[in-house]
Amino acid sequence: MVLDSQRNAVVAFKTDYKGMGFMSFDPDDDGSYEVIINGYPGFAYRFEDIRTEAAKLVLLEQNTEELTLKILSNSGKRSRKPVYVACFSRDSLLFSKEITRRGTMKLSVETDVMLGGINRFILLNEELIPVSERLVFLDNLNVNKLDIKTSHKEFSTRSLVQLEILDDQGLLDSAFSSLSVAVVNENSMIAGGDHQHMASYLFLDSELNGYIESPAEYFVDDEHITSKEKLNLLMLTHGWSNYLNNLYEVNPDDSKYQKTAGITIEGNAERIVGKKPIVDGAITIGLFKDSANIILEGQTDSSGWFSIDSLFFFDTVTIFAQVLNERGKQRSEVYVDKAIKKELSVSSNILNAAQNISDIPLQQYRHKYYSDVDYREYHPDDGSILLEEVEIKGRKVEKDDGHFRIYLEADHVLEVTPSDYRHTDVLQFLKGSGVPGLTVYRGTVKLRGITSMLGDPTPLFVLDGIPISGDPLSIIQSIPMITIDKVEVLKGGSAVIYGSRGNNGVIAIYTKKGETPVTLDYELVGAITKNVVGFSSNREFYSPKYTPENIESLEPDHRTTLYWDPEISTENGKATLSFYTADDLGYFRIIVEGLTDNGQICFGSAGFMVDSYHK
Repeated sequence: MVLDSQRNAVVAFKTDYKGMGFMSFDPDDDGSYEVIINGYPGFAYRFEDIRTEAAKLVLLEQNTEELTLKILSNSGKRSRKPVYVACFSRDSLLFSKEITRRGTMKLSVETDVMLGGINRFILLNEELIPVSERLVFLDNLNVNKLDIKTSHKEFSTRSLVQLEILDDQGLLDSAFSSLSVAVVNENSMIAGGDHQHMASYLFLDSELNGYIESPAEYFVDDEHITSKEKLNLLMLTHGWSNYLNNLYEVNPDDSKYQKTAGITIEGNAERIVGKKPIVDGAITIGLFKDSANIILEGQTDSSGWFSIDSLFFFDTVTIFAQVLNERGKQRSEVYVDKAIKKELSVSSNILNAAQNISDIPLQQYRHKYYSDVDYREYHPDDGSILLEEVEIKGRKVEKDDGHFRIYLEADHVLEVTPSDYRHTDVLQFLKGSGVPGLTVYRGTVKLRGITSMLGDPTPLFVLDGIPISGDPLSIIQSIPMITIDKVEVLKGGSAVIYGSRGNNGVIAIYTKKGETPVTLDYELVGAITKNVVGFSSNREFYSPKYTPENIESLEPDHRTTLYWDPEISTENGKATLSFYTADDLGYFRIIVEGLTDNGQICFGSAGFMVDSYHK
């Protein structure tokens, strides 16, 4: 009820749907009005000051062919200056029209010029300043409805269900689409019905301000209110006021998509002498796992700190980090802190507002209880796993030499044997190695065919996975042959992973494991290797197959979700899949949703009954 300043009732009203409804009254210029709700003595809402001069855009009528808008104004002044009405959809201008201030200011708009979903009508004054807006929802959403067929309408427990998804429009073959399929026991779904689906999110939740209770229900007619009436109420109560360009200049960089989660690698680099930070140093970080590798580059800041964020990898990877100072020298020390996982943060207000979405039906609690009882009877030792007969077969495993390297395969591998200990150093060993194109002459090393015609032709030397800078020839000549395990030579494309430093080829030297560390005249610094744990690997959705051999198994199967696959592809407008029912009777819903590459929604639903136990 609305009360005036004397606490007299002005107008009474009631809500029509989810707390929303209509009311209207003619306020006095100097009046003060307050809203109260019967049964809620602690609630009170006071209207803002009454505007003596204002204009409002009102929707008078809407049908399938056109809608009628009217401009209301309480200004006593009759200005001859025109006003303007503009229509937007998803930030695209559909049309604009100038309206003269004569007589009744009405505007009829054909629905053909509008787009499906939310259309935003804005009233602008003679100075093109927005003064009012009205949201209108057009339900011609152009949804591609999929036909879903099952092999039968009724099934017994632990029986095969064959499912076929048909696209009669042939849309999925002409435009790429990713379909998601879920088969769920209806009793496990919220009693209020669907609270969200793809259409409700794209056309309502993602475009309107504030929290919307059960968005999917706005697309369904109820006994006392239609979908059209629900959507009209929603358009009146949820605004879309995003006139950012009227407030401040938007920085284009601020609108770029930012990753919301990932792993951050942080660390710092400092000089060997004096421990001062390496400013504007070049940081190279390599991530290596099995045969896959990623090379990333960055720069240290004024305090020697570096950070590479939004990394995404599974399980454990090996990280190689190297820093060169501002002169491109390797005379620095680098430290890598532990990897930081950037977790998704969710506001507590959002969680509290969305509590009803996670409401679990009472029947589902009962089902969960009896499922746990059956499970404990079959598995008296909680946490144990019942295994069938396991057959173990042996095979020869290729021996890992234990050396760290960032490339996959070398062009030439030279194993050092006891007979090679007679060489004075590794250069003499390479001279007689027989590697095609490799020349060692008077203390210089060249790889014929790839050597640069300009600058230093010396290949890049790598010791135990770490590139050597400074004077590499004198360093490797100081390594005793008895401590070297093998030498690998990379030419051409194999050396690309080292970037421009590998233009002249790469010679990698690996010392024996377990030997006394080699003492060098020049210490290898500026690099570090470390193992980092990434995200957990994806797990395939559990959907057992029943055969004559295991269909009589006593292990209980009380799955409420029989099948789920977030990526189903179609061929010639059709997709087929299969799964098995569980041990429970009931009605199961099939929900298929998808989106084509041009933004069209694909949707389909069906169901089947499990009404008997297998014999």
